[in-house]
Amino acid sequence: MTKKNKGSGHKLKTKGKNFIDAYNAKETKGSFSNAGLKTLVDVVLGATVGAGIGAVSGKQAKWFGLGMIGLGHYFGDRSGVLRVAGASAIAYGIAKHFENEQIATSVNGFTLAGESSKAKTRLTQFKDEVLATYYLDKIFKGGDSASTVESSTNADGSVGAIDVSALDFFENFNRQEADEFESQNAIAGYSDYDDDNEELSSAPSFAYSIIDDEPDFSKM
Repeated sequence: MTKKNKGSGHKLKTKGKNFIDAYNAKETKGSFSNAGLKTLVDVVLGATVGAGIGAVSGKQAKWFGLGMIGLGHYFGDRSGVLRVAGASAIAYGIAKHFENEQIATSVNGFTLAGESSKAKTRLTQFKDEVLATYYLDKIFKGGDSASTVESSTNADGSVGAIDVSALDFFENFNRQEADEFESQNAIAGYSDYDDDNEELSSAPSFAYSIIDDEPDFSKM
């Protein structure tokens, strides 16, 4: 039983090696078919998968990217897929640096559930970005190819497959600031007025009487 499993694994490993060797042996110079095939592999397995690794790893994307580039050179990866994937992971990590910082601070402390939630958030957003970048959101959501971004805003605040509901935070913040400003102006402007909007005198009223310097006490 053990020998059979070992033999099956060896055959799979041999087939995989032969496939990679056959792929690397394809010359792209002057060949549209080979150039197209390798370009597709670089885009799908290199750039897209590499960016996905960067999305999952979050703030550590740069280290995963450096590791893939180093392994590509160490193992003599003639296809260059590892290096493309590594560079894509680093580039995605750089582009999402500040956003990853915000996601990282959403859950205090290091817990397995918290880290899983952060990775799921990043991966979900990455999925939407990939679908929108390759226009696949039009297919999966049944959108009209002639529709524009402005006309594809959903009720939940998203545009197509891209969630822009985070912009509501800034809108609510600006509205709150405006309300506070108006409230402060109202207090400052109407503090000298009573309920009937009549201006109250800030100085108290006094009754004055004229007193002679030398009063006549004989009349008292």
